Amino acid sequence: MSTPLSFDDPFVVTPAMREQFQRDGFIRIKNVLSADEIDRIRPVVDEVVTEAQKTYPSLDADGFYHKQFVQVSASWKASPAMKAIAFSKRFAKMATELMGARGVRLYHDQSLYKIPGSSRTFHHQDLSYWPLATEKACALWIPLQAVTMEMGPLGFYRGSHRIPYRSPDVITPDGEEKMVEHLKANGCAASWEPYELGEVSFHFGWTCHAALANTTSVVRKVHTINYFEDGTVAAEPLPQQELDWKLFLRKAKIGEPIASRHNPLLWENGA
Repeated sequence: MSTPLSFDDPFVVTPAMREQFQRDGFIRIKNVLSADEIDRIRPVVDEVVTEAQKTYPSLDADGFYHKQFVQVSASWKASPAMKAIAFSKRFAKMATELMGARGVRLYHDQSLYKIPGSSRTFHHQDLSYWPLATEKACALWIPLQAVTMEMGPLGFYRGSHRIPYRSPDVITPDGEEKMVEHLKANGCAASWEPYELGEVSFHFGWTCHAALANTTSVVRKVHTINYFEDGTVAAEPLPQQELDWKLFLRKAKIGEPIASRHNPLLWENGA
């Protein structure tokens, strides 16, 4: 019998890491996962994505986004192994400490497999789409292999979380152009780097980010986990947030703390 997946061993977040995250709005951290752990995670996520592909739209179908990714959201509900990844105390504690939060709840997780030959992902800010009344929300990006520049790593605009664009049209060519102009005018510089095996990144919900094109013949495999501070209330959803409110908050009551089983508490200070 195989050993159950567990990612609860702590990773030390240093004061320098917290300072960098708060200042820049993102951080890349090496050696968060071992090669053996990645080897155990990858087939678990592969299985979920392969199952999703059976009903996934054809690449010849209309629409832009699905031609870039095979995306599986709320994949933590697919299997006990996927739940173990999403509920990792190691990751949740890191998110809590980097944000300076009282604790974190799961917003949702998703698997993002970027298709070979796919173009770049438009610049965007996650909190444009998350109906959460907080600034303390973040995303964890876990590459399941080393990601070269040619495979399409995630890149960030330094300090953009402090001057968010707050527009519903950011994942569009026109909206992206306006957003980047706004960020450059405010002195936010772009940061693009490859990822080593076992390296992950965290970014605030208002941090502008994008991914380069995958110009290789290899699928770029990534799993993400999104967190928000415990005690956060559900915001009145904007039109572009309605789908997230229904899918991931399960129509949480507006103005009340989010605390249902759909958004479980993963870490709290003092745990």
